[in-house]
Amino acid sequence: MKNKINILLFTAIFIASVLPILVSTFVLDEILHSALSFSFNERIHQVIDSASSNLKNLAQFDEFNKEKYKQEFLDLQDLNLIYANGATVRTEIQNSFFLYFVICCGGGLLISVSLSVLVGRRVAKLYGDAHRELNLQREKNYFLESVAQWQEMARRLAHEIKNPLTPIEFSLRNLRKNYAQLSPENFRIQLDETTEIIGEEINHLRNMVQNFSSFARLPEPRPTPTDLRLFLLDFESRFARNWTDLKVVLEMASENPVMVNLDTALFRQALNNLLQNASEANPSQRVDVVIKLSEREQDIGVSVFNLGRSIPKAHLDKIFEPYFSSGAVKENMGLGLAIVRKIIIEQGGDIRAMEHEQGALFEIQFSRLVDRPRGEDLESV
Repeated sequence: MKNKINILLFTAIFIASVLPILVSTFVLDEILHSALSFSFNERIHQVIDSASSNLKNLAQFDEFNKEKYKQEFLDLQDLNLIYANGATVRTEIQNSFFLYFVICCGGGLLISVSLSVLVGRRVAKLYGDAHRELNLQREKNYFLESVAQWQEMARRLAHEIKNPLTPIEFSLRNLRKNYAQLSPENFRIQLDETTEIIGEEINHLRNMVQNFSSFARLPEPRPTPTDLRLFLLDFESRFARNWTDLKVVLEMASENPVMVNLDTALFRQALNNLLQNASEANPSQRVDVVIKLSEREQDIGVSVFNLGRSIPKAHLDKIFEPYFSSGAVKENMGLGLAIVRKIIIEQGGDIRAMEHEQGALFEIQFSRLVDRPRGEDLESV
């Protein structure tokens, strides 16, 4: 990079130095040619001959100024010799002019090249130092950001692990303390309660591990041309009806094929996560969910709206961040919506949480495929 900057600066300064020299050479050549053409013409030669003849006549009639006329006559004869060999004189003048011009321009060009080399090296060195400093600072910032992310994740993990460990610890402590004080029947009752509490907390830990495992093992998407309309019909009939606490309604703006590039398995997982989010955000109640497909001029929109708990305005920009959770459900690790956005972005789309007073609204956007595939290339689900 340093050498490249040096070469570019040298080239720029060299061009800036040479171009005026070339232009001035052309202009001066034209000016010199015009001046010499005007000076060395036949009319001037005739004027000199006429003036010489007049001086001869004046010398004969004016004896008093004869020496003066004679000297002027000799001067005109010298001048006449010059103009009599006009081509040779013009060539000598032009050669002399270009010799001095080339010497001056060569010196100026040499100075410009030397300065360009020095300036180029200096600027390249400064740029190289700044570039290295920027890379070093970038590495430091990246390291600090990575450490901060790991610290935040460690804090959340510690918090999530501490939550189930605390009731397990208290339950075991009480069980040990009451071992010698309670009757066998009462101790068995407390043992059953302790076992139930420990089982619930272990299930919570297991779900947490599964959520982290799902987040870490997301496969690379392999999108193929897909009719999004047929995909949503298939999803509604085969998967959405499995949710007993959700009523999924599908709305289509058109009966025509809607072609997008899609990894159907991953997008199915994303929709299931959105439905799970709706179920967890509205516990102990049946929620209506509307999945609407709309076609726009440049893209395709899929909205998922559940008529339940609204998303607070302060959470709209944070809701897709990993480990962010509203705390509606204890088992919610805040990874479901992060997985959804990762899946959709990696397939060339995007998703946003929209403010809505009557429920939670998510808007998904995909780029439209211009040409519809033919034959076996079509994948509907």
